Amino acid sequence: MPTAILLYFDPPSEKRIRSLWQQLARDGVSNDLPASGIRPHLTLAVFDKLDCLPCEKVLARFARLTRHLDLSAAHFGVFFQPEITLFLAPTPTRTLLDFHAALHHSLKTHAHNSWQVYQPDSWVPHCTLAMNLNCEKIAPALASFSSIALPVALHATQIAAADFLPLTDLFRYDLREE
Repeated sequence: MPTAILLYFDPPSEKRIRSLWQQLARDGVSNDLPASGIRPHLTLAVFDKLDCLPCEKVLARFARLTRHLDLSAAHFGVFFQPEITLFLAPTPTRTLLDFHAALHHSLKTHAHNSWQVYQPDSWVPHCTLAMNLNCEKIAPALASFSSIALPVALHATQIAAADFLPLTDLFRYDLREE
């Protein structure tokens, strides 16, 4: 089972993202994420195999040394492969990209078969809003997004490791407060 490293948000940020999920559900685009019970997040990495005990120690240390991240999601996007996925995209600032690269560097001896799309220099920071869509849902989704004021402020406060699917947290740590 693959393991993901996730960045979780504070409650007000989660509420903003959940309201986007609910809007897409009301507009008939997708109800998958609201119904799934998962928390809004950014996926930082996915590994086919993760040595959990050493990884947990690395993530605990990484969290203690890393401050909360303030992100500004300035646009929406669509991935067409491997399935149609709609997302909210935080601006890839130097701080966010350095954080991401440092995380990958810290896990390199405990993680195996990193998924290419999440590796530094390939990763597109995103918070999934709807997935597994068919082409007919793109236009209603874009219409739904047209009423949303951008940028959306997000405040990341936790890092976690989770198995999927279903998405199940293995452990989670608070990032250091400012």
